[in-house]
Amino acid sequence: MLSWRAQKQLIIFLILGVTFGGVLLFGVYYAIPAGSCTDLRRNQGEEDIDCGGPCAACALKHPRGIVSLWARSFETRAKVYDVAAQIENPNEGLSSADVVYEFTLFDRIGPIAKKTGHTFLFAQEKVVVLETNLETLRPPQGVNFKILNVTWNALREPFPGLIVEKHEYKVVDEDGKKKSAVDVSILNNSSFGFREVEVQFLVADATDTLIGINKVLIENLHAGARTKVRSLWPGVLKGEVARVSIQPRVNIFDPSMILIPQ
Repeated sequence: MLSWRAQKQLIIFLILGVTFGGVLLFGVYYAIPAGSCTDLRRNQGEEDIDCGGPCAACALKHPRGIVSLWARSFETRAKVYDVAAQIENPNEGLSSADVVYEFTLFDRIGPIAKKTGHTFLFAQEKVVVLETNLETLRPPQGVNFKILNVTWNALREPFPGLIVEKHEYKVVDEDGKKKSAVDVSILNNSSFGFREVEVQFLVADATDTLIGINKVLIENLHAGARTKVRSLWPGVLKGEVARVSIQPRVNIFDPSMILIPQ
């Protein structure tokens, strides 16, 4: 059995040990920086190093680039061309509210016309972007398409409930001139209205080659409403029309595009 003196010394040693250990732990705790999204460590509930959990989505660290599938030009009248390109977003969890692109018409000498535009992309969406009325001084020999800038967001927004009900291709007489036209009925089956809807028209022949493109804007399409839209070309499209594809699109990433019920 320990003497009273030995017990007293042991108690003093224990008190000193606990005090020193507490001071040491306190110093270590404050010496190690708190976890962050830039500390190159997987901590604070992150899915990978510095991403996921409280940090930005891991998909934003290594987004896959937009794929350009094809680009074409169409002469609508003398020295005036429409251009189109099909692009695809291969990312499963990333959308973009703003994709900046550029079309360039060129001949053997170099560029003869350029046009820059903006679009948006849902996750894993494949879509056609198009621009109309590019004027040139010389006939083009080809068209280039490239993405200038894209801003990614970790969003998987649902597609708007815009339904193409029925459409009809016809040749009409307007001011004594025959023109190609496509009439279509669009239904807004969403629970809210849209301030602006872009309707794309793609016309192809029996070989599935595009022979005409166009886009028409619908303003103030309310929830549950339907409207008739006509796409009109300045002349009769060259070739036999076998297929008409119509795609209504609305940028729901832009809050100003949503109509708030009065």
